[in-house]
Amino acid sequence: MQIGLQYHMKNVLIDDKIIKLEIWDTAGQERFRSLTTSFYRKADGIIMVFDLNQDDSFRNLQAWLGDIMEKTDENIVKVVVGNKSDLPCYVDGELIEDFTNTNKLPYFEVSAKTGYNITNLFETTARLMYSNFANGRPRILEDSMAPMKTGRVTLSKSMMQSSPPSHHREKCKC
Repeated sequence: MQIGLQYHMKNVLIDDKIIKLEIWDTAGQERFRSLTTSFYRKADGIIMVFDLNQDDSFRNLQAWLGDIMEKTDENIVKVVVGNKSDLPCYVDGELIEDFTNTNKLPYFEVSAKTGYNITNLFETTARLMYSNFANGRPRILEDSMAPMKTGRVTLSKSMMQSSPPSHHREKCKC
């Protein structure tokens, strides 16, 4: 269990450019909700993570998304992630699909424990943020001293392991 905020940096190569992701992990804990809104204002992307093994975790997504929609620019990249794909899934797959389709949100299933799909998640999120920048919707900050762009991503759970397992399920069988 995570207590407090965690900060990570991850470099991702997109179109021959290094995108430096500054990742602020708030763990989605209610006691840090007031701090989370200050991160929203500075973020280029938000990754909302729920536990595939807990219905309550998934049900909380709607409230988090409402908060995000209220406090951020409409062009901010928003991604939904079901974590713990290495364990049996208890969240109804149709509910996940309905939520992500209705809200037009990319969806990934990952395993923070094994690293499954973590690289794909961050590369896709970085690509979406960079696309916003390239299409004139800049929120990504440019550092004039280096050929690197910086994007801030706010996470609601920690998931930074990166090596994929040798075997994994393709998609949650919920």
